[in-house]
Amino acid sequence: IQQAKARAETLEAESEDGTIEPALNLALGFAYLGLAEENLRLRTMSRSISLYFADALDRAKAVPSDSAHAETAARLGAGIRFAQGDLPGALAALDAYRKATEAVSPRFDALHGRLTYEQAAAMPVTSSGHATPEAQALLKQAAVWLDIASSAEVLTGRQRRAAALRRAYALHRLGKIEGARESYARAYAPDMQQAGLVIRGLQSLLAATPDEVLPALEALAKKHGDASALLDALLQMHRQRGEAAKALVVAERRVAAAPKDPRSWYWLGRATLAAGVPANRALAHFEQGLRIDPNDLYCSFQIESLARAALPKDPKAAAAIYERLIALRPDDPYTRNNYGFILRDLVSQHTDKLKGGLERIPADAPEGMLDLLKRCVEVYAEAVANIDPAKDADLDEMTAWNLAGIVNDYALIIHYFLDVQDAALAEQQYMRALEMTDYGFKDTYGPNLHRLYRYVLTDV
Repeated sequence: IQQAKARAETLEAESEDGTIEPALNLALGFAYLGLAEENLRLRTMSRSISLYFADALDRAKAVPSDSAHAETAARLGAGIRFAQGDLPGALAALDAYRKATEAVSPRFDALHGRLTYEQAAAMPVTSSGHATPEAQALLKQAAVWLDIASSAEVLTGRQRRAAALRRAYALHRLGKIEGARESYARAYAPDMQQAGLVIRGLQSLLAATPDEVLPALEALAKKHGDASALLDALLQMHRQRGEAAKALVVAERRVAAAPKDPRSWYWLGRATLAAGVPANRALAHFEQGLRIDPNDLYCSFQIESLARAALPKDPKAAAAIYERLIALRPDDPYTRNNYGFILRDLVSQHTDKLKGGLERIPADAPEGMLDLLKRCVEVYAEAVANIDPAKDADLDEMTAWNLAGIVNDYALIIHYFLDVQDAALAEQQYMRALEMTDYGFKDTYGPNLHRLYRYVLTDV
């Protein structure tokens, strides 16, 4: 928008005789309108918004009514009023122009249909939840204009689909099931946003006949090819119906359609588990998702879930899963903290409990306990190493509290477990945790520090 504005202003400045062509006025008008709408969306530069609106309206008014660009000026003026929240004024301007001219373009129909639909949608419904007679009349008229726009080759594919979607909404509100269904199909596009709108519309439209939803979605896939949003909807429907085998097939289609999307591998892993396939297959799928994006929490959480599921029967297998996970998420302190907690719990089941909360691994403990404890310390140390102390003061409150919890957990290990105790380092970590939270957790962290002084650092 800024580039278009700059180009138009340059052309205006270069005008030799000082006259401005209507097309140039309109180019600047739409640029100003776009800037006003963008600033409204971002909620910034409030004073500039009104100035941009005023500049845009001046440009629209500068176009002569007998100009070949008069319709475009009318659309610009209506668009400005609508963006300012004056829907009735925008519609009045469009109605007046339509009455004063013999024919309008599909672009005019698209805008007129859109705003007419918005007016109908804003009206209260009857006690039975249906549109009032006045709203129905508006919806019918909107559907006619939007039908013209959705079939007009002069419009871009995106503009035609937008018109088709609003036509589907209008017919949907009117209870015209088949017409709405056909228009939803015309509105479909593979991108996540548009596909999502169409899918939700179809699901709502066919709520009374749910068995028709799957065939309708499969028909879209057959015509347009597999797309992530469409396959996600099919996958969820099969899952809700308990059709694990069919869900697995759809998940495999998603991987084939979007192999570089970690969510594809997440859904394949979930579907694999639901279908009763061995968990190691699902684990491999989740790991592939993390190879694509190490920060994908969906895949990470699923791997942690597999580790916890294995823990009661096979602690070594659970630890092995966590080792694979932290290798895929080398910079994440939270994953290491979770793994460290599991290792600590495994060891603590076999320790002697001593005064002051201290613990020691006895001679008759199961083999490997000391190695597990040492690995626990390493994991916590790696987690804390990923928390930059230089940034502690800049963290937001929630992040600071979460990360301070990891620092505190590291201190707990090297404080209470005598076999790996490092009291001086534990003191440093406790103090850091307190400072990170501005001493907000002193009731939690303080008692551990007091115990450290009372039972270990007795000379303090």
